[in-house]
Amino acid sequence: MKNVLAIIILSLLVSCDGPYKNCPEYYFSDDYKAYTNFNENSYWIYSDTAFGITDSVVLLNQNIEFIDHCDYNTQSQETLEQLFSSSFVDNNSSEIKIHGHAFMQEYNTGYKLPQGLFTDNTDLIDPDYFIDSLEINGVWYKNVKVFKSNKYESYWAKNIVLIKKVFPYPWDSDTTYHFDIVRYHLE
Repeated sequence: MKNVLAIIILSLLVSCDGPYKNCPEYYFSDDYKAYTNFNENSYWIYSDTAFGITDSVVLLNQNIEFIDHCDYNTQSQETLEQLFSSSFVDNNSSEIKIHGHAFMQEYNTGYKLPQGLFTDNTDLIDPDYFIDSLEINGVWYKNVKVFKSNKYESYWAKNIVLIKKVFPYPWDSDTTYHFDIVRYHLE
């Protein structure tokens, strides 16, 4: 009986969740950073001509840090957190918080917020997501990546960020907005 009890206790101790040693480390690729990493106070102005609405988006704060902790639920990885203000979004706050995780190479706002999804993890995207160039309001944008998810579309230009966004707002609404970039300024 003591042997059985000792085996059970040993099994419980061995199965306890880490931190583990010699875990892989994940960093954002240069390509990922070219589409998502910008200086604070950069801004983008979008227009939906069908509804006559403008959305002004400003990057208020950005932080990239390395989380050096690895266990069953966490990877050692770079993380990105950005805080934007938006003149359009009204969810009791005009701020949109964006998170990026190097382990999945993804960038998103989470549920119900119209800012976008970006990833360079080819397992998560349609292989036809890349457009060599796209014209919006008389300006040609190059190296455009397109992401379509459920009711949402986002178009990203390298070194410029989000140039087009299509989404319902509120999320469960039948009203779909089509915002195209009008101008931007990168700090």
